Amino acid sequence: MSDETLWWGQPLDARRYHIFEGEGAPESLCGGWLLPYDGHDPEVSEGDTFTDGQDCKECARKAGVLDE
Repeated sequence: MSDETLWWGQPLDARRYHIFEGEGAPESLCGGWLLPYDGHDPEVSEGDTFTDGQDCKECARKAGVLDE
């Protein structure tokens, strides 16, 4: 993982929140979604946790917010 900012976003057709890295129109960490960064999406912080049914498990695992 690079030093780019990680942020949460929910593409229109997605049923869950995904985590994206960097600005522009990055791909989600799971590789399934593209979403343009608008500067208003919440960043992934140290205290964030995975919420089953609301967040993408693969994105959360790759970002280190999934406690397994």
